Amino acid sequence: MAGRDKAQADGRVKKRNTFRANHRRIVVESESSGPAPEHPVEDQVGRDQPASMLPTSESTSPLTHIATSLAAFPTGEVAYGRGLEYLPMPEIELLNHGVIIEPYDEGQLQVVKDYARELRAKRYGIDWKAVKRTPTWTIPGSVVEVRHRYWEDILAEYAQEAGRYLGFGERKLTTRLQNLHLWEKGSMWRDFHNEYYDPTRVGTLLIILKRSCSRGGEIAVGCGDKEMLFDPASSKYRHFFIASHNHAKHDTLPLTSGHRLGLAYDLRLDTHDGKPLVYDMLERVADAETELYYHITCWAEEIELGRRANHPLLFVLGTTYEYRKMHVDDLTAEDRAKALAVSNVAREVYGEREKFKLRGYLASVTGRIRLSRNKGRLLCGKQVTFAINGATGLDGMVMKNMEGAAVDERSVLQPAQFESGVSRTLDGKTTEIMRSRTCLMLVLEKKGDQKDEEEENEDTE
Repeated sequence: MAGRDKAQADGRVKKRNTFRANHRRIVVESESSGPAPEHPVEDQVGRDQPASMLPTSESTSPLTHIATSLAAFPTGEVAYGRGLEYLPMPEIELLNHGVIIEPYDEGQLQVVKDYARELRAKRYGIDWKAVKRTPTWTIPGSVVEVRHRYWEDILAEYAQEAGRYLGFGERKLTTRLQNLHLWEKGSMWRDFHNEYYDPTRVGTLLIILKRSCSRGGEIAVGCGDKEMLFDPASSKYRHFFIASHNHAKHDTLPLTSGHRLGLAYDLRLDTHDGKPLVYDMLERVADAETELYYHITCWAEEIELGRRANHPLLFVLGTTYEYRKMHVDDLTAEDRAKALAVSNVAREVYGEREKFKLRGYLASVTGRIRLSRNKGRLLCGKQVTFAINGATGLDGMVMKNMEGAAVDERSVLQPAQFESGVSRTLDGKTTEIMRSRTCLMLVLEKKGDQKDEEEENEDTE
C-alpha cells in the first residue's frame, strides 16, 4: 500500500511539473462596470461582520485546499476595460499636416489615412499593391503630438492606475507616446514593438477612443500561445484603456463598421528595478495556478477511487452580480483572476486514468436557512437548502438547463457566506434567512458526458 501511495504522489508531482511547463499565461483584470448591488426587501442580519471567504471545515481534504487556493489567488498581469468617462477630447497633430479633433469627420480621417499610408511606404518600403490586407495606419510616436490642456494630468492619473493593476503599487510611472493607431473596416494592426528589452520600460498603456458606430474589431491580448479577447463594442464607455507588461502582445481584429482611434504609451520607471517585480508577480500567478491544478487532481483521484461522491463545488466570490449579467469581463479584478485560473486548468484531464474534464461556470445561488424554535424559543431545528437561479459558462454560454436546480449542501465550500442576509418570520416558530451569492462552480465530468450536456443545453434553447 505504501508503494502505491508513493507512486501516486510521484505521478502527481510529475503531472504538476508538466502542467507548469506547458501553461505560462496571462491573467486579465477587469474593473469595467462594477457589480449590481443587492436590494433586500426584509431585515438584514449578520452584515456587520462579513464571513470569511475560506471554508468553515477544519479538515485537510482536497476541497478545503481548492477553496483556500482560490481565496488566496493573486490578481494578474493585464488590466483592461476600465471606463475613462471623464477623459477630455484630445487634439492630435501630425507633422503640421492637419489637426484631428475627436470626434472627427470622415474627410479628416481620409486625409490622415492617406498620409499615414504614404509615410509607411516611404519609411518601410511597403509595396501597397502587393498587400492583400491593408495594414492599420500606424504613425511612429516621434512624429505625433497630442495636445490638451488637461490631457497630461489625466494621462498621469491613468498611468498610475494602470501601474497599480500591473503590480507596481504606488510606484510612480511616467508615460511616453509610442504610436497613434487608426482602425477602420477591414484593417489589421499587429503590435510587436514591446518585444524589445528596456530596463526602465515596464509596460504599455493603450487608450482607445471608441466611435459609437464601430462594431467588431475585438482586441486580443496575448502572451505566448494564450489569448484573451475584449470586444470594445460591448464596452459601456466610449473611452477605455488596456495596460500590459512588456512581453504581452496586442492584436486588433478587423472592424465590421466604423473606425477607432488609439494612443499607445510606454510606461516607464525612473530606475531599472521594476523588471524583477514583473517576474515575481508572474511567478506567484504560476505557482498559485499549479497549486490549484494539484488539488483538483487529488479531488479527481478521490472520486475515481470511490472515496468521495462526485458533486459540483461552489466557491462564493467576493462580489454578488446580477445573475443575468454574469460574464468574466464584468467581474472585479479578484474574482476575474479566480475565474481565469479555473478556465486555464480546465484544459487538462484529471484522475489516475485521466477520464475527467473540469468545467467552470458562474452561478447565482440562493441559500435558504430555516431555523425552528420550540415554545421556549430554543433552537430545535435547522434546515439548509441551496438552488441555482442561473448559470453561465466561463465562455459566456448561458446554461439554461441549470436554472432552478437544487444544490447539495456538501457542494458549497463556504456555507457561512449564506448565514447572513434577508430575514423574515414565516410563523411564530420558524425564521427564514435567505441570501443570493455569485459562485464559481467547478464540475468534474467524464469525457463522454461533456458533449451530451452541450447538446442538451442547445436543445433547451
